[in-house]
Amino acid sequence: MQQKKELNIQMGSRIRKARLQAGLTQEAFAELLHLGPKHISAMERGTVGLSMETLQNICQVLHVSADTLLFGDIEKSPADALSDLGGFLLKNLPRWKKSSIKYWKFLQKNKCFGRYSWNIESMISV
Repeated sequence: MQQKKELNIQMGSRIRKARLQAGLTQEAFAELLHLGPKHISAMERGTVGLSMETLQNICQVLHVSADTLLFGDIEKSPADALSDLGGFLLKNLPRWKKSSIKYWKFLQKNKCFGRYSWNIESMISV
């Protein structure tokens, strides 16, 4: 029997919680990750560790950050959350260009970024 490491047990528990919140069975989750269900079970119990590639794939499939899986629920400051939102909007800008720029300008005008002071026009061509 493999020995469990505390970090693996904690991460496995967090992965299981995120998987259940996503409404996935171990079998469906294993299929999305191209792993076997037994591997998922062992991972969630903490008897096996994760490769960086597997961790990255889990984060993408479950839409959670690696920080959340490694350290638990991490509360972000409002400025960090808005920064993440700004990055998301810029990433998806080709689809939502006009509305994103309008929203970004609104956030800047109302000083919603705290320590961040970005100029949308300097980041993209309007």
